[in-house]
Amino acid sequence: MFYYSPKSKELTLDNSIYITKLTPMFIRSLFESFVGGDPRFAGSFITGRLPSQFQIHGFNQAGMIVINQCNMENVQMVMIDYRTGDKELVQYLVNRLGTAVVEHKGTESKQDVMDFCESVSKFFERLQQKQSEQNCLVTESAIESARECGFQDFEQLSVAIADTRGVRKRLMQSLPHSFSYRLALRKYRAKPAYVKTILYKDQKVVLDQVIQVTSGDGELVLSVHCTWDLEECRLVIGLVTEHFNLDF
Repeated sequence: MFYYSPKSKELTLDNSIYITKLTPMFIRSLFESFVGGDPRFAGSFITGRLPSQFQIHGFNQAGMIVINQCNMENVQMVMIDYRTGDKELVQYLVNRLGTAVVEHKGTESKQDVMDFCESVSKFFERLQQKQSEQNCLVTESAIESARECGFQDFEQLSVAIADTRGVRKRLMQSLPHSFSYRLALRKYRAKPAYVKTILYKDQKVVLDQVIQVTSGDGELVLSVHCTWDLEECRLVIGLVTEHFNLDF
């Protein structure tokens, strides 16, 4: 029997787009001053390394509020992603910004701006939509964890994930415990520190494989934690994390 919860409507994703003349650093400082000193944001805090991409978390929120700012054809666009349960809270934030932002009413669709304001989570959202073609499954936990990442070299990320196809093919065509099978598994074997677990098919699954990509400037390393689903013959992407590269 299926029980409907009114709270489920509050978790639906929505977004709003605004135009500003202010720099990402200045916009972020405004948000930080509101979240840090406004009673309506008691228990809330901001995460994210980049001025142009950060998140607001809070115990009294329906979900995470994500702010992205990008320059689209010489116009500074500010996009706010949120759960519909936080719509009034987001509107309150925008009102606090005053004349710093103006609602976007241009000819571009929201999807156009979303595609232009690229982020790691949006990369995996698109991959999730194409997962039947890519022979891989992108879980919701992967998309949620990717919201914390500021990695921007998406071409390298796309190539790295595509390169796993050859490894998957050898894995699927090899006999278990054969040399080629062990070689395919070893290709992306995660070190103990990188091994993660998620719930998959109602079971605790170990993400014992990891695809790592270093940013073009050598500063960040993005880790895509995954495992091989041998029954479904596909790659399961479960979590996405990043850390500073200490080798550059």
